[in-house]
Amino acid sequence: MIYLKSALAGIAAILLVILLIVVGIVVVGLTSPPVAHDAVGWDPMSLMHWRFWGAAAVLLIFLVGFVWEFRRCLRK
Repeated sequence: MIYLKSALAGIAAILLVILLIVVGIVVVGLTSPPVAHDAVGWDPMSLMHWRFWGAAAVLLIFLVGFVWEFRRCLRK
């Protein structure tokens, strides 16, 4: 049961970070609109070059959430 709770905490940590990134992008987009006649775009496929580092970051976020909850459960 401890492992299940810890795994769910790790998944929740990943979802929280994704949510914070999306909110940050929306806030920055709303507070600083683009200058007229400028092209604005985002190419998510260009991030595929960073595939290894993205997977490493997701794994690290999951592990932090997992270990955090695992240590909390052990103390109870």
